[in-house]
Amino acid sequence: ATSAVDNSDPSEPSDGALPVVCFDADGTLWDGESGQLFARWLVDKQVLPGDVMERYEELLAEDVSQAYAWLTSCMAGLREREVIEYATYFVDRVWRTHLYPEMAALIAGLERQQVEIWILSASNRWLVEEAARNLGMDRARCIGMAVKVVQGVLTDSFDGPLVNREGKVEAIDTFIGRRPIFAGGNSVNDLPMLHAATAGAMLVNPSSEAAASLGTSLRAYG
Repeated sequence: ATSAVDNSDPSEPSDGALPVVCFDADGTLWDGESGQLFARWLVDKQVLPGDVMERYEELLAEDVSQAYAWLTSCMAGLREREVIEYATYFVDRVWRTHLYPEMAALIAGLERQQVEIWILSASNRWLVEEAARNLGMDRARCIGMAVKVVQGVLTDSFDGPLVNREGKVEAIDTFIGRRPIFAGGNSVNDLPMLHAATAGAMLVNPSSEAAASLGTSLRAYG
């Protein structure tokens, strides 16, 4: 089932740039929370300390954005090259089957149109970039939680906004520079981005909380 937002005033870029379409990742393009499962996998591989997920659960009860951010900042001290290698292995060997084939087909169809597709995710950007590769997408158009890298090593200092809730809109304004004509997501964490879309948006398999948050300006389908 999907739900759609019917926003007013569709916009076309005036500078010749392609119209933008934005999608959330976890629960929208693929099943499950990739950042959480990746961190748990790194713990199991003894790459990260065993208490990483305990701290995540504590933060989740306090502030969901900070909890998602922790799953990125907890990798501080790892070399970026290693993180990319781990992410590649995880996506190819563990995560690839989580992709929604219907959304992969939608992405492929949109890629054939004159639009610019972006992914915005609260999971770490290295993981999202590798997952996007399996959708045939340009990894340069992936915006995820990211920390600064100094001399090839991840720090715990964030590089850009926390890409969740209102932070997704802030990331759009910061890194893309123009609002999407269409956006897709699955949870309340995506609603600010969906409402920022100028022509319309959809909820994919929406969570009960997201469905309950649908306003009168939204239409439901299916």
